[in-house]
Amino acid sequence: MGGATAVYEAFDSERIARTFDLRPTVDSFTRMSGGARLGRMIDHAHDLGAVRGATERLLDAVGKLDNASVAGASRLPGWSRGHVLAHLSRNADALGNVLRGLPMYASSETRDADIADGAPRPAHEQLTDLRESADGFLAVA
Repeated sequence: MGGATAVYEAFDSERIARTFDLRPTVDSFTRMSGGARLGRMIDHAHDLGAVRGATERLLDAVGKLDNASVAGASRLPGWSRGHVLAHLSRNADALGNVLRGLPMYASSETRDADIADGAPRPAHEQLTDLRESADGFLAVA
C-alpha cells in the first residue's frame, strides 16, 4: 500500500500550490480548494517546467505501484486507482487535442469508455500509457 500513499502525496494540494508558485495578479481568476490557491498560468516557461516536475513525481509514484494497488479502490466512489490513472492519461491526450485546436474529446461517452477500458490494465501498462500521454502533451505544450 506504500505505493498508493506515494500517488496520494503526488497530488497533495499544498505541494501542487508550491510547485506552481502561482503569483496572484489583479486580473487573475482564483479559487480556494483544499487550502491551495490556484490561478491562471502567467509564465509559460516557468509553468511548463512545473508541469514537467509534477509529471516526473507522478510517474515516480506510479512506478512504485503493483498490480494489486492499481486495482484497489481510490478515494473516488466507484473508481479504482486504475480508473484514476486511465483518466489522467486520457486527460493529457485531451489537453493535447485542445492545444492543437481540436475538440478535447470526441464525446463524453467516448471519454467514459476510454477510462473504463483502460482501468483494468496492469501497473506496467498504466505507467507506459501515462508516460506516453504525458510526453505527447508536453510535445505540443
